[in-house]
Amino acid sequence: MPQDIDYPFPPAPPRADELVDRLNARSLAWATAHGLLTGADARARYDAWDIAALSYYLFPSADEEGLQLYTDLLGYWFLLDDQFDGPLGADPARAAAVGEELIALLHLPAGAPVPDFPLARAFGELWPRLRHGMSPSWCGRMTHLWERFYASMAHEAVFRVERRPPTLDDFVELRRESGAMEMVVEMIDRIRGVELPASVRFSPLLQRLRGIAMDVPVWLNDVYTLEREEARGDTANLVLVIEHQLACDRVRALDTAGGMITGALEDYAELSDQIPELAGLLGGVAALDEYVSVHLRTIMDGYYHWERRTIRYQRAHELPADGPGYLEDLLASPVR
Repeated sequence: MPQDIDYPFPPAPPRADELVDRLNARSLAWATAHGLLTGADARARYDAWDIAALSYYLFPSADEEGLQLYTDLLGYWFLLDDQFDGPLGADPARAAAVGEELIALLHLPAGAPVPDFPLARAFGELWPRLRHGMSPSWCGRMTHLWERFYASMAHEAVFRVERRPPTLDDFVELRRESGAMEMVVEMIDRIRGVELPASVRFSPLLQRLRGIAMDVPVWLNDVYTLEREEARGDTANLVLVIEHQLACDRVRALDTAGGMITGALEDYAELSDQIPELAGLLGGVAALDEYVSVHLRTIMDGYYHWERRTIRYQRAHELPADGPGYLEDLLASPVR
């Protein structure tokens, strides 16, 4: 894996070992309790990813409750994503059906029974925690984003079956959805406990900055997981999309992807300089500069530092490409 490729990011902060280790241990226990991990090999594999370090890199000023919530969320996302590295990810109709079943969980009445398979049981516990204390507007946006995320799994399966990459324009939109990046950005409000006013959230300037913060982490991920995804027949990868669209070799495609990443970072810095003026024009919106220069920027920095170091994307950690990319079936239930 090309995890040794450097990009112009600031140095990683210290890992905060005691805190991160506590978060990892509790996340391991949470995933085990909800049936996401049953065997010793699966638990060891999950623990080795050091997911809590990513939570800490993304939200270094968050309290421990917020970091635990985000670590559990990441664990759910990663384990769900891996379920599509196998037959399910090459079956668009079944992927769509699974997506619809998961979407239905978003709309269950309080107290209603949750379907009896691990991913449903885990999400049934996670979803109320995510919404706790948040406004109806925020909860509505997150519901819509989860629907788009679950639906995107079928769209990626279509590209796998057709064995063709999407166009670059289509890819950018699809990758934001399949990478759940708008949800990651929305989680800034949940973790810090302060929601942006609508007049700020929907300003064109902040929308552009948020878009960059959504794109850069998944583009980095596509560079660092390139060989893994190519071996499994994935086509919705930035480097592979560039190769196909430009009809170029791997070196040029990686260089082009790198240029997109560094160019986005430069655009972010330039656009950030306009934030104080926007805040003044909107009546001195409190903490807007901090939101952009610290919280939103840290989304990009945190993913970069973790993706370059986690064993999850290292070749030695890969499962054989001719088998599923997971150890345990998390969609199985007694009635399926």
